[in-house]
Amino acid sequence: MKRKYCGSLIFLLLFHLQIHFSSGKPARVCVSKGGCFPPYSSEGKPPKKVGKGARDLTLCRLFHKKTCCDVAQTYPASLSVRRLASTGEASQECLQLWELLECSICDPQIGVQPGPPLICVSFCDRVYQSCASAYFSMDANKRVIAPCGVNDFVCGQASEWVSNGTELCQAAGFAVKLSDDAYVDVEEVSCYGGRASLDSISDSWRSPDSPLSEFIPES
Repeated sequence: MKRKYCGSLIFLLLFHLQIHFSSGKPARVCVSKGGCFPPYSSEGKPPKKVGKGARDLTLCRLFHKKTCCDVAQTYPASLSVRRLASTGEASQECLQLWELLECSICDPQIGVQPGPPLICVSFCDRVYQSCASAYFSMDANKRVIAPCGVNDFVCGQASEWVSNGTELCQAAGFAVKLSDDAYVDVEEVSCYGGRASLDSISDSWRSPDSPLSEFIPES
């Protein structure tokens, strides 16, 4: 009787495991991006609201209600934007778009995806068009690009280091979702900067307190 009971438990366990894996839906938990991006302190946990205090977001606050980020991610992102504004000689539109790019790591949809933040190629192209004349430094060995800082001896305009948006995003440490006319909807859902992801938080961007409110057009 005991053996039959144990056999039934094993059968039920296997049955539930089969249902779990056949669903094809991975757990929606935070996955650190690797590369130049600091690891999430919430690794392995679902995105959540960030409370006020020492670990509050210093940038990308429009994601504070649901994100994998804390100050470990937003502090270096804010430094990058400041360098672009001070020594990078960037235009206002370039600054807004670069901030938006840096904030991709705090998007809850991006936070649960493995690998570097996946950016839509169309958005990378917009960043390049606006930031081509801004000044960046390049690590020749690692091929990593970053806004020019006061201690960088060799700086050049973005157009001198890279020739298009895809190269710019990749050199900055991001992954790029290449466009495909047959799968436009798939691209917009899976990558950051597409119409779907922009619309999902456009209300926050249009708020008077948002530094991006002037950039986001009315629909």
